[in-house]
Amino acid sequence: MSKALALVAWTLIFAVGITVGAGGASAGPPPAKMAEPEDPLMEALLLIDEKYVTKPQVSQYRGMAGQGLLRIANAIGRSRVGLEDTLEEWAFRCAKRPIKKSFRKDAIRSVEAVYAALQEAMAIGKICAEGAPVPPDLVYLAVKGVASALDSQSYLIEPGKYEDIKTESQEAVTGEVGLELEDRRGALVVSDVKLGMPADGAGVRLGDRLVRVDDASVAGLSVARAEELLRGSIGSSIVLTVEREGSDAPLPFTMARQAHRFQSVKFRLMNGFVGYVRVVLFHGQTAQDLATAFERLQALNMKAMIVDLRDNSGGLLNSAIGVTENFIERGGLIVVINGRGGRRDEHRSQASAPPFTKPLVVLINQRTASSAEIMAAALRDWERAILVGTKSHGKGSVQSIYPLPGNYALRLTTAYYVTPLGKKIDSEGIEPDVVVENKDEQLAKALELLFKNAPSLQK
Repeated sequence: MSKALALVAWTLIFAVGITVGAGGASAGPPPAKMAEPEDPLMEALLLIDEKYVTKPQVSQYRGMAGQGLLRIANAIGRSRVGLEDTLEEWAFRCAKRPIKKSFRKDAIRSVEAVYAALQEAMAIGKICAEGAPVPPDLVYLAVKGVASALDSQSYLIEPGKYEDIKTESQEAVTGEVGLELEDRRGALVVSDVKLGMPADGAGVRLGDRLVRVDDASVAGLSVARAEELLRGSIGSSIVLTVEREGSDAPLPFTMARQAHRFQSVKFRLMNGFVGYVRVVLFHGQTAQDLATAFERLQALNMKAMIVDLRDNSGGLLNSAIGVTENFIERGGLIVVINGRGGRRDEHRSQASAPPFTKPLVVLINQRTASSAEIMAAALRDWERAILVGTKSHGKGSVQSIYPLPGNYALRLTTAYYVTPLGKKIDSEGIEPDVVVENKDEQLAKALELLFKNAPSLQK
């Protein structure tokens, strides 16, 4: 029997158990209906079971059920639904009716069990609502809870966001508010407010602690994920809620995202012979932008290069590979992607021109992530560059996006990156060859190393 049919069968035979309180008998919810052909909860669970980077463990199935139940209870309203979480079970009960359903945790061992529990909880929740409006996206809130139990990079994408992501990645055009964030002991703190951008006009200040983007809490999110939430359609409205020193309550700021085209590569000549290239983000035009920078710097008799990957949160894998090919011989391994079931994909340099072989230093920091880490690791493994700065972020996983009914999509971690020498990036990060904690001193240190190790620069 296929998994889809198994889910349908499970739904049909699942018995709804209701505990009747002392107030007398009460009609329980109707039996869960057979899954519809386009059932987003079923589709999401099947995708997780079949596409997630590893086959989910029993603990993850229980985490999915627990988070789904929590989202359902919160959506119906805690004044109408109570959810008790004990070591052995979750107890889902109506606040105004003598209806209670217990979900034993030891019974949650598969996606079928997760599906049945959440379907039943939604049915009970609608009865507990006592005629009050039930969120029309209740099933998607359940999916959001399920995805949140996997890892920080797997989550539900709401309608409209998918097109924004594709546009941003391919064309590097998106709506921005003009903020940069940094992680300070788990808090997302505003580290830069760009003059003339929406956040500046709305009154956001340096040092403000971001706590919500629209209705979504940013607690526990990485800097890269939070900054992704800040981007969206040009002209679209966004509400940022911040905590500010001296304010008694959080401060909401409403603004409209402004058009911004990423300049993915910025470059200049330093000290007469050193090319400085900052790669801001890897998108569809980055490899071409770097080729332009190379051409102009070579025309100025560049004898060494500094590639600045600080604060680069990643972007397109193919773009990062295309940029890295400028420094590694054709055929050289750049990155390995390890997927489910032992799948291994190797990406090697396909460069048609000889690589840049002059002295090279790469700057990294704690906000260097994902594709930027792949580039830095490959250059270090091939001994093509000295890495200077601080340990990188450690985001070495691959995410795939799967559409769901209703113009939603599910983003899932489906693989992990491994460096040419077989080192894991995810959760590990990349240690620099030369540690320089002070950001203002990192570039100076890079220049010092180049002039020390490249006699041609001393002439």
